Amino acid sequence: MKVSFRIYAVFLAFFCFCCTGALAAQQFSLSKFDFETRFFERDGSAALTSLVETGGTLSLAKHFRISAGLSLFTGDMLDFFHAAESKKKDAMLELDWIAVEFPVAVSGGLVPALFSGKYGDLSSGDLLFRTLRATLEKPLFSKYGPMEIFSDKTETSGAGAALIWTAETIPLAAAAYASWNADSENPGYNIYAQTAGAGQTLLWNIFAGIETGGNAGRDDGVYFSAGFSAEAGAGNPFSLYMQTKILPFEIQGGKSLSQEVSEKIHFLLEPRFNGSLFSLHTSFFISPVLEEKEIPYLDINSDGQYFGMNLRFVCGSIFSHRQNLGFDFTIFSDTDINTDYNSEDFIFCVSPFFNISTGGSIITFSVTLNPAKIDSLLSAGEINLHIKAAL
Repeated sequence: MKVSFRIYAVFLAFFCFCCTGALAAQQFSLSKFDFETRFFERDGSAALTSLVETGGTLSLAKHFRISAGLSLFTGDMLDFFHAAESKKKDAMLELDWIAVEFPVAVSGGLVPALFSGKYGDLSSGDLLFRTLRATLEKPLFSKYGPMEIFSDKTETSGAGAALIWTAETIPLAAAAYASWNADSENPGYNIYAQTAGAGQTLLWNIFAGIETGGNAGRDDGVYFSAGFSAEAGAGNPFSLYMQTKILPFEIQGGKSLSQEVSEKIHFLLEPRFNGSLFSLHTSFFISPVLEEKEIPYLDINSDGQYFGMNLRFVCGSIFSHRQNLGFDFTIFSDTDINTDYNSEDFIFCVSPFFNISTGGSIITFSVTLNPAKIDSLLSAGEINLHIKAAL
């Protein structure tokens, strides 16, 4: 949802006004802040891209709050700050979502909401955290950087309404979403249901939905999708995380159900060890490319189905020592290869990183390298800076 600078300025001025305490009953909180900048080679020359995503919630009264999120993307900061006016390139500003919520105290908690845009990520632990204050952490290697292409993010879209419920006596939450999406040539509606729970050592999240119309470049029709994620042993040194997702497929399409699912399935299994001195997470996955990202040094087929693994080793603790360092090692290959596999069929990536916690945020410096692309230092990968608010 693109907005003009004038609308953004009015919106920002309103938020700043609220933050100064001019409204007597309000409480403002930052709900999201993510900044990522990447330095890599594009068509033989250096490119520097940046993405900022931020959001906040303003409570104006006991049973009324408004939230909104913005993102700012610069495809090439070098051209954005170019000295020659004719060669400057604009940044893209978007109002990602805006929502009005009406919390009421019925049967533990009931929150009706009206929203527009990307109100929530159904595949994440957002519902768990906002209702039960439990954290279901997705695999860290796919949260940002090049491996974000395998992130199972599933966001609501369009203009619609939501209903979020929290049980009074048991750790259980549920939500329903209905929206109208007019972004495509064949507009359609989306209906999603979600439930999540938090046991002593088990966290889980389930969602399913129906979409109509020709959204995301698909043919006009009725599509079904679903997903599940869970962590067994949450809070213990040893735990097991699993996620699976079925991408939207046409219910009355020409293919059989088993063929549709086999082409649309995303599955990940990650045993985790989190100790006081080091952590080790090992992920095994099979997945299509789920998120668009410019990664010229990996030769990714955007329509491909991949299987692979990631090994993430971390020395130190960001919570007790306020810093740590480690590396991600990823190997994956396209499942469509019909010949016998050899080393050239696999893509290898190694990514050393350093995290530091300071001033209420976590700063990550990382370098990603594909050894098969070392024709020059810049062509082999990217340098990444990521800053996330520790909310």
